[in-house]
Amino acid sequence: MDSQETPTELQFRLLSLLSPIGPDDHAPELSGWQVTRTYERHFDERIAGGLIYTEMAKMTDFGWVHAREDESEGRRTRWFRLSPRGDKLAGTRRNAEPKPRRDDADEGKSTPSEPNAGALRQTGT
Repeated sequence: MDSQETPTELQFRLLSLLSPIGPDDHAPELSGWQVTRTYERHFDERIAGGLIYTEMAKMTDFGWVHAREDESEGRRTRWFRLSPRGDKLAGTRRNAEPKPRRDDADEGKSTPSEPNAGALRQTGT
């Protein structure tokens, strides 16, 4: 598959979920099920698990995400984490978007615990 230059909006959202929270944090490794649940919680919309796996497969082909499979107790689990290239793409997006205001969190308004989720929700994308 040819390399894609720019992720779609959905792909940017998925990359953001796999991004480290702080500058000293490591990118998390999430199962497909965890990606689906985290997506629904952060973006307040339902998404089919099959769509998550399809997009993660594309992003793996593009070199943005590393994937591995585990099998235990007869169940297969796919795990995903950002590649350095995916982290760079996610970082480009993070740096281009407005940051959530600190006083919003101080006033008890909900703020995302992971980068990009609030900024995407604020812009309505």
